[in-house]
Amino acid sequence: MKKNEDILKERVEALDKVRGPRVGDWLIHKGNKMKMSRITYIWRDEHNKILCIQDGGAEYGGFYLGDGYASYSGGLESGIKSPFKLKLLRKRRKGRIWFFDGDIWGADRGVYFEVPFRVYRVV
Repeated sequence: MKKNEDILKERVEALDKVRGPRVGDWLIHKGNKMKMSRITYIWRDEHNKILCIQDGGAEYGGFYLGDGYASYSGGLESGIKSPFKLKLLRKRRKGRIWFFDGDIWGADRGVYFEVPFRVYRVV
């Protein structure tokens, strides 16, 4: 069985290869620097252009870390519809993720970690 630390390292490395905003990344909302949330889903058109970013998930729900992706399950906010711009900041902020212990699926097998995610400002 693979060690969870090895699984975590591999999956974070794969996720960090994804360009642009990803599920799990943090958003600082336009006009409200105190409000931060996490990206929970990204709606794209057939050309991969972002149409809407669904957000929420900062205090509730769960982010599953797979191979090169994160997915979210839980409550959502209304989202940010295009047109908008995102500015990638230099800092990172930790966010909670989970995956199955030893990569073996089953009930009550979730293991949880805090990993650094990108931070974007909505401009």
